[in-house]
Amino acid sequence: MNRIIRVFHYEDNPSTQLDVDSYFISMNAELQRYGISFHYVPFGDTLPMEKDLRTSPPDILILDMYDSNNRQVGEHVLEKIKSLGLNIEVLVYTTGSLSSGLIDYDELHDRYAYIGPILKSVRASELKRQVRRIALSKFLTTELFSYDVDDIGLEANIQSLGKSSVRDLVFQIKQKLDYQDELSLESFQSGLSGAVNFRLKFRDRSFILKISKDKPSLKTEIHNASELYLRFPARFRTNIAPIYYENEEILGVLVEEVKSSETLFKWLQKNPDNDKIDFFLNELYFRNGLKDHFIANNAAPEKFYFIFEKFSFSGFNLVQTAISELKPILDAFPHDFDPVQLRNFIVGGSFRTLGKQDSSGVITKKPLVLSHGDFHARNILVQGNRPTLIDTGGIKYDYWCNDICRLIAYLFIVGLDHGCYEYHDISYLTQQYLTGKRIVDRMMIELDGRNDGTIQGINWLIVNVDTIYPNYFSLWEFNLGFMKELLQLSYKTNSIPAHKRALALFVAYYSLQRSEQDFSQLIRS
Repeated sequence: MNRIIRVFHYEDNPSTQLDVDSYFISMNAELQRYGISFHYVPFGDTLPMEKDLRTSPPDILILDMYDSNNRQVGEHVLEKIKSLGLNIEVLVYTTGSLSSGLIDYDELHDRYAYIGPILKSVRASELKRQVRRIALSKFLTTELFSYDVDDIGLEANIQSLGKSSVRDLVFQIKQKLDYQDELSLESFQSGLSGAVNFRLKFRDRSFILKISKDKPSLKTEIHNASELYLRFPARFRTNIAPIYYENEEILGVLVEEVKSSETLFKWLQKNPDNDKIDFFLNELYFRNGLKDHFIANNAAPEKFYFIFEKFSFSGFNLVQTAISELKPILDAFPHDFDPVQLRNFIVGGSFRTLGKQDSSGVITKKPLVLSHGDFHARNILVQGNRPTLIDTGGIKYDYWCNDICRLIAYLFIVGLDHGCYEYHDISYLTQQYLTGKRIVDRMMIELDGRNDGTIQGINWLIVNVDTIYPNYFSLWEFNLGFMKELLQLSYKTNSIPAHKRALALFVAYYSLQRSEQDFSQLIRS
């Protein structure tokens, strides 16, 4: 059934009326396929419009309030709407350039709170976008995408971004790709950057859609992806260019998934063949791979403090919230854990006191290396034996240990038992804690028959980390980096079970203790 949206437009300039009429003609062509069409009625006089407001009110009202005369007319119309108790979407729109102080738009908004966006001296595209936003959020009869409403995490992510905003982005995508049928929106594991990731599927194509309310940060990521990604080995790069979509609330980046590939995360879960895992990780790091890349691409040296550059007071506040939430679990297990010492080390800056203890030159500045920035196992694709790096917006020069520590921490906390009953069973926490201690101590983990591929991947990484970074590696720095990554995983409430987040805290504290012990031994030797 077609939904006809009535639009009244008060405008005393006939030329502007004709322009706006043409906007609605083009919008009808865009939206009719979704069961929406516009009936545009322009007015140059308020008397006939007031009559129609009483007898057949519109769904949307556009008012020209450019000058003082138009403002008087517009306020009269707004008072009429208020007195009639009408529920109408109102846009204030002008094509003229507004002089400073001519109209107090803030005061106007305060008096008429139901007014929508006030469009001051904007292009036609902005008016079209606002009208389209209202149409899609208020009057859509056919949904633009389907999703599993029983997926609580997916529903929460959509609602956190604003369903109408997500719907608008999907509309833009369908217009760009000229696709009319419904598409499906699925959960896709988000990383640690703060953006939300979805998988979009339609026909035989699949895309990753990354959305953020923090548009400046995501735009910075986009810049990094386009500039610094080219410095990674060519055989690790995808040639699929991202496409960007935006509205007032959110920014989205759409990238088509690489065909005939799967993530390293999934590949390790179903591939227990140690020879294949060994071959792939050697391809990633040693055969003209990331080891040579790190040597060739570095920046000004920094001390180990740089590990915590973006993770101090604000980051630890999230950890503190997680500690409070998980206190019943933390108290129920006998594992050593001191949240005060963790807080003092990071927020209080006691990590800097290590430098005061160092009289033997253990602490040295090391060149930053060009890093992926969100190097977890779902951002590495497996195509045959070829690695491909995706989601590259976080690329930056970073401390040597941060990328590999994120990869190992993610495989440990999220990868082990993923998709199994044991992933949600708190009774396995102590066993998993012992596994975490072995990672910190760089001791091989025994295969368990459930996680053999993931365990072999972790084992390979902890055995080879010093060879990957021959000029940078020190165990105490590695453990500090591992601690930081575990702390960040501890507050991922949407994607990680509570006892797994508690596990991350326990092992983070053990990693801190071992780092301080290793450092003390070095300065005494």
